[in-house]
Amino acid sequence: IQAVSQAEMLAHSEKLHRTLLDSISHELKTPIAVINAAVEGMSGTPGPYLDEINTASQRLQRVVDNLLHMTQLESDVLQPRLDWCDVRDVIAAARQAVGKPLESHPVTLHLPDDLPLVKLDHALLTQALANILHNAAIYTPGGTGIEISATLVDQTLRLILRDHGPGLPPGMEKSVFAKFCRAPSSPAGGTGLGLTIARGFVQALGGDITARNHPEGGAEFVIEVERTSKFVPQDIPSPTNLEVRSTP
Repeated sequence: IQAVSQAEMLAHSEKLHRTLLDSISHELKTPIAVINAAVEGMSGTPGPYLDEINTASQRLQRVVDNLLHMTQLESDVLQPRLDWCDVRDVIAAARQAVGKPLESHPVTLHLPDDLPLVKLDHALLTQALANILHNAAIYTPGGTGIEISATLVDQTLRLILRDHGPGLPPGMEKSVFAKFCRAPSSPAGGTGLGLTIARGFVQALGGDITARNHPEGGAEFVIEVERTSKFVPQDIPSPTNLEVRSTP
């Protein structure tokens, strides 16, 4: 009886924790949006602190998005909505979501000309890929390249993202996906949730992500997503259920 009572208390505590995080995150969304709008409106105004305000607001936005995404995953409320997608559009949207951190990294795409459409949740896969791209951008020196390749084999989409940085710390190939995991060389800031959320979103699509060090250097992340199939013209598209934000 005592064990059952403790389990119920733990479950209640976790539910309360998620509810508080969700509430706080939603409350922060409005002031952040106001700050972002003000910064955008002042974009033509000279001032030494404008860039700092913009950077800080984007960082806060990433933290809030992290919390919201994490509560979605842990509350089991995430319901993917499948639609026909072009992988090139997913990659382009992910690169746009990362924004400034990716500007100093040339991105090379290796995509077959005949890569067909795939049926998945465009927003979930975009955010997952954006999180990995952001991770690669902040953990590798400026000027180093990032490569993205995509293939479709036996109705499984495989996306491989490789950077040309120092690679993953030995033994952290699996733990990098754990909540709040941060490598010893992590830059200041961040929540350590980006890769956790990426994996959660891909798993919600029936797939998974693995990480490894490339034999020739750099880290390599492999996304494999099930539920892909050939395009059927009569299928009716359905809306996605997640707004893609700046990455964690």
